[in-house]
Amino acid sequence: MMTYDMDEKSINEKLVKSGLRTIILVSQTSMKRKQITAIRKQLGLRGSADSGPLPHSETILGSREMILEATLFMQAYLLIAQNPAESIDNLAVISAHAHYLECHGSLRGGAVDQDVYLDLDRAWVIARDYRAMNVSMRSCNTCHTEFVASSVCRRFNCPLCSGTTVEIPTEPEPRSLSELAELSNSVSKALNWGSNDEELCSEIGITLSELTVAKALSTLSPRELRTLVASEASTSAAIKALQEQGSLQFMVA
Repeated sequence: MMTYDMDEKSINEKLVKSGLRTIILVSQTSMKRKQITAIRKQLGLRGSADSGPLPHSETILGSREMILEATLFMQAYLLIAQNPAESIDNLAVISAHAHYLECHGSLRGGAVDQDVYLDLDRAWVIARDYRAMNVSMRSCNTCHTEFVASSVCRRFNCPLCSGTTVEIPTEPEPRSLSELAELSNSVSKALNWGSNDEELCSEIGITLSELTVAKALSTLSPRELRTLVASEASTSAAIKALQEQGSLQFMVA
């Protein structure tokens, strides 16, 4: 597990220097797009030319080769990240990706195979979706190899021996209201920038129902928000209230 002794400015510079897309940097830091551009200019860097929403992990893990590449990354990430099931450890993503790149190159005589290379942005998506329980590590019943799998799939094929495990994934519990309250500021910022619901879910790693609650929480006053979180009401209750009442106001009255 990694430990960090860096101030926010140093961490932000390291994240920008890594080459992560602006859409990720904005969602994971307090920096605005202009600040990111300024840091890139200061460091003599060019931002990624990619635009649009980030890819889904299900798409990234669409082939046997990419499952193997993502598995190499995740094995390193889970070893060094702090609480990867609870939060995205961005610095660990960068370090694990560097380790993955070394492994990828060592298997190919130092070259990078662009057809199957897992770039840093996609590696971050895998780490994010692991936190969101949309990605998990599975163990092959035949060769016992651990590999990355999308939780959307009901049939998991080992990328090494093609052994098959059939499993119906359970529906994950929604995030708590306190977690969604912390995300509500990021949701408000993204809405102001014109992001749509699909992009927001992809960027932050939450479900559409959780996003609906986060939006509603962002409209509450600080006092109302503290009252609701302190009440220990469930996210499921908040979802039901929004479906039936269209508001969370009666829960803080």
